[in-house]
Order: sequence, then structure tokens, then C-alpha cells
Amino acid sequence: MPPELFGHWVHSHEEDRAGEEVYRPLGWRFPLARGRSAFEIKPDGEFVEHGPGPADVSVALKGRWQAVTADRISVSLSGGKSYELHVSSVGPGLLKVRR
Repeated sequence: MPPELFGHWVHSHEEDRAGEEVYRPLGWRFPLARGRSAFEIKPDGEFVEHGPGPADVSVALKGRWQAVTADRISVSLSGGKSYELHVSSVGPGLLKVRR
């Protein structure tokens, strides 16, 4: 996986197009929104999914990721949730994925 993939990515839903989700790094200047989903991809295989929870407090769900192909990762979270992310493109400040 390219090193640019690793980091804390926040969903920029305003930029989504045709089934492709756009993520920006933590700290990006987003327009105001009521909660944003996010995830962290760490080089050691750890994956953390962040999402809006009760009382607008973010909830973190930990898990693992592993490469399936050069542009696809498989995510398994605690509680049995799993999915794949197809990385359309990644670079400084921008990640695009399809689920």
C-alpha cells in the first residue's frame, strides 16, 4: 500500500461523486456539518472507524485491515462488521474510495 494511505481520514461527503467517497485528512477545513464519519488506517494493520454516536459524541470501533490487492483492502471490525475498500486514488490531502 502507498504510504499516503496511512493516516486519519475524514469523510468529505460534499465531494462524493457517482458512488465514490472522498476523504480528507484530519485537520482539513471542512464546511460545517453535523458529525462526520472517519477512519484511521495504520501501517501495522490496525484500523479504527469513527462515527457519530449518541449526543453527537464520536464513537470509535477498532479492528484490522489487510491488503487484498494493490488497490483494495479488507476491513474487519470488532463486533463482526466487515467490508472492503477499493482505493480509487490517494495522495497528499485526498483519498477516494469505493465500497
